[in-house]
Amino acid sequence: MIKEIVPVKLRDHLIPFFFEEMEGTTASYDGQKAKMIRLLPSSSLANYLYTHIGYEIKNHGSANDNFILYLSVNTQKTFTFTGTIYVDSKGVKNELKLPIDKVRNVNNLLEDIFRTSIVNFIEGCKVGKIPIKFAVNAFIEKYNLLEYGFESETIRKMYYEQKKKKTLSRFQFRSSNNVLGFL
Repeated sequence: MIKEIVPVKLRDHLIPFFFEEMEGTTASYDGQKAKMIRLLPSSSLANYLYTHIGYEIKNHGSANDNFILYLSVNTQKTFTFTGTIYVDSKGVKNELKLPIDKVRNVNNLLEDIFRTSIVNFIEGCKVGKIPIKFAVNAFIEKYNLLEYGFESETIRKMYYEQKKKKTLSRFQFRSSNNVLGFL
């Protein structure tokens, strides 16, 4: 059975979060912002991607290729977000393509990072005596999550569900992802 190979695209609601939270080169033009985020071969995310592509590290134990996370936010008329991972091999950039199950794995890891950040954000606000309701709304506003159907109640439920467990348990047990309509 041949597995379908597809470009590694990020789930839409993850794009504004990683756009804001990762370092990279940003450019703006006519209502569109783009950010190129280089994942160095020694980074945790790059190593995770290397394992998914079966990349053998050569040349004295260091990788030659870099991964680039390209994120775009278009704010004309409506918000449109796109996010793709590229492989930069000696200056030549190509979309990273993987079997659908591996693309799902990459997105699940990024989803776990996103949801863990929700918990930590709200917990930080609570320490500052900010009510959970206001903390949830601040998180939604900061990452433009209303554009993706997230509402205060959705984020609040995510927070309370995760608070029943240890904060990092999402990385320990299988993720309980209910993101519909995406790999």
